[in-house]
Amino acid sequence: MDITRYSINSDRFDGRMRIALVADLHGVDFNAVISACRDMSPDCIAVAGDLTDDLASSEPDIVAINESGFEFLHQATAVAPVFYSFGNHERNCTDEGIDAVKRTGATLLNDSYIYFGGMYIGGLMSGFIGANKRHAYFTPPPNVEWLDTFAALDRFKLLICHHPEYYPKFIRPRDIDLTLSGHAHGGQIRLGRQGIYASGQGLFPKYTAGLVDGRLIISRGLANHTPVPRLFNPAELVFVDINFDR
Repeated sequence: MDITRYSINSDRFDGRMRIALVADLHGVDFNAVISACRDMSPDCIAVAGDLTDDLASSEPDIVAINESGFEFLHQATAVAPVFYSFGNHERNCTDEGIDAVKRTGATLLNDSYIYFGGMYIGGLMSGFIGANKRHAYFTPPPNVEWLDTFAALDRFKLLICHHPEYYPKFIRPRDIDLTLSGHAHGGQIRLGRQGIYASGQGLFPKYTAGLVDGRLIISRGLANHTPVPRLFNPAELVFVDINFDR
């Protein structure tokens, strides 16, 4: 697992904050992630979707089915406040699943926001919520009305958004200071800086990893849930330092 650090300066945030970005854990072993978070002492942990894969299960014991994901949230909240926004793999999550997430102590931000540490932190829910189909080259649009409400807030605005493909059309034109994303898994196979494929973007996707425009940070993600192996594309845990810039 790679650990990648970014530093963002802004005159709209009067302070310092370190954020851990956890994306696409998909229910795998998380001990190295928790250990790194303890070492790096983030002020909060942003979970950008696809923490687990079975929150829509109709089985009676949803906690047991998603034990690894819920245990991660329990342990992560002991390190720092956790803000979690659903990705496409949490689509059609049951009320029981939502209640179980909240019982871990994590704050669920699905088309909602909170004021924390001198900034607004919001979570833009995946357009796949409520949808039953997956699209290789198209992601259903997000809740634009909520996005406009969030963008109109004053002070620094941090958006947790699973889908980086939302950035050019829906996020970049709006007054949102920084967006944290995952979903693309680094393009699955990377040749240098180029990923080969990402759901919602198709072949040779543009938004798979790194810092874009100083306003979008994309994690390569922490796991692999497809038959296609990750090549030249290690799992990645991201830490972001946001600093006041006069």
